[in-house]
Amino acid sequence: MRADCLTSIHYLFRDRIDLLLDWIGNMPRLLSKERSWKCLTISPDDLLPGDLLFLKRPYSRRLVTHVAMALSPNTVFHCSHEKKGAAIERIEELFATYCQPPDAQAMLDYVDHRSRA
Repeated sequence: MRADCLTSIHYLFRDRIDLLLDWIGNMPRLLSKERSWKCLTISPDDLLPGDLLFLKRPYSRRLVTHVAMALSPNTVFHCSHEKKGAAIERIEELFATYCQPPDAQAMLDYVDHRSRA
């Protein structure tokens, strides 16, 4: 069984927050409704351990396609099919495949089209 990014982040936070397993694109909006979670566009140099990075593939029309968790300013934890499960890698490696959506507010307004009935 392969792990995916959303399920792995859900698992890491399972004892702290009741986060619905919804589409990854909806996760920033759902988190922003909880306590004091903030959605910001951040420089990789400013990452703190535990920060979540919502990312997209540069060619994707979807605003959010991946999530990773910062372990330090230089390393992240994430799961992907390409990595065949969990991986800890340098931030540069992650950004070789993914980029941040350009606007944090757009992520909060975004509803993944797959979740619409």
